[in-house]
Amino acid sequence: MLTQIAELFEAELPPIQRLRRVEGARVVWCDRKRLLQDFRWLAEVDLNEWLLKVGALVSEAQLDSMAVNDPFEVRSTAVTAYRPQSYGRAAVLDLRSVPDECRGEGLLDLKGCGVRDGITPQAMSHGTGLLPLSGAICDLICQRLIESALSSVDAPVTTVPVYAIISLGVDAILPNEVRAGPMPVATMLRQATRRQEFAARQDSSVWMTTQQVGLRIELLLRHFGVTSCQTVQSPQGHFFGPPKVKSLLSILGWDLPVRICHHNVQLTGSCALEPFEAQLIDFGHYSFARHFDAPMSVSAHDPVTRINRRQLLWPHDARYVQPDPRIAFDPDLLELGSLEPHLASWSGYPADSRLHGARREAIRIAHAISEKHLSAAAVNTEIEAFVQRVTSKLRAAR
Repeated sequence: MLTQIAELFEAELPPIQRLRRVEGARVVWCDRKRLLQDFRWLAEVDLNEWLLKVGALVSEAQLDSMAVNDPFEVRSTAVTAYRPQSYGRAAVLDLRSVPDECRGEGLLDLKGCGVRDGITPQAMSHGTGLLPLSGAICDLICQRLIESALSSVDAPVTTVPVYAIISLGVDAILPNEVRAGPMPVATMLRQATRRQEFAARQDSSVWMTTQQVGLRIELLLRHFGVTSCQTVQSPQGHFFGPPKVKSLLSILGWDLPVRICHHNVQLTGSCALEPFEAQLIDFGHYSFARHFDAPMSVSAHDPVTRINRRQLLWPHDARYVQPDPRIAFDPDLLELGSLEPHLASWSGYPADSRLHGARREAIRIAHAISEKHLSAAAVNTEIEAFVQRVTSKLRAAR
């Protein structure tokens, strides 16, 4: 675990930004055991109060505009954080620089704390600076599912620990491809880790390594019916080269343009092919399927020309993986389905939206939190119970 800010960013430190403490926030989920393991000195403090002081934060840049969110009620005390340009809605807190009553040893990654300086929040995907409460819970559910899959095969792959989720007590318009409704927002506190971009500055081959490591993890997870892939429509002729290749694709029954999927396994800077190791971060974009049918775009390195190339991995290829029914997650619980009417209305999703089971469960839990029906302990119980149901075949096969 990194404890010094210089370890995280090495030679070049990112800009510092001021964050303000939000009134009316509450801790809705917490991994107390992991927090005390990583920050032993927290055994001497009120953990709930400490989390609110270091985690219920929003950037002053977010406060300058009410374009996407209801007004925040904040304290005058400011907390400084490091905000790299590419971090989007996340920042890093050095616990040595926070106010005295919270000060200690270590770093925290804070996701959902608003936009950085110089950016105006916008009601567009990834433009609000904020994190929906249901999105934070969905991210955690997917992380727990993926951890179950990886541990079942003793894969040398870890995940970035999540310490807590804090509801900020404010609604915001959080649009994506299917909805634009007001939703409660939250912050997610995680262990601070080096991101790929900073590792890549040290070695130009890191990008290719992360692509190959990510592909190996993607194919491993597909045995369980899990994918990080985002499917896009390839324009006419893209990837396919000469007309003869297009004709061959037509003979094989592939109509153009073809829908192609790209794996989106998010890795920290700690990954390697030999010996194989990796650490995963960000899980809310993962999805689930009974069967995969889209060709995959994969990166390959030509050792002769030293050129990185894109290739297609087709469903008939021996390397293309389908879910193994003996260990796959329960597809009945994870398949696409509709929200209950009151949850669709509350979340802003259209009634005919089709969401996978983990996201529907996250919305159900977020709604119960907003209605004050669930304590932090109860939220953890609900999440773990769902994970247990989904992974029943996997656990039986051990």
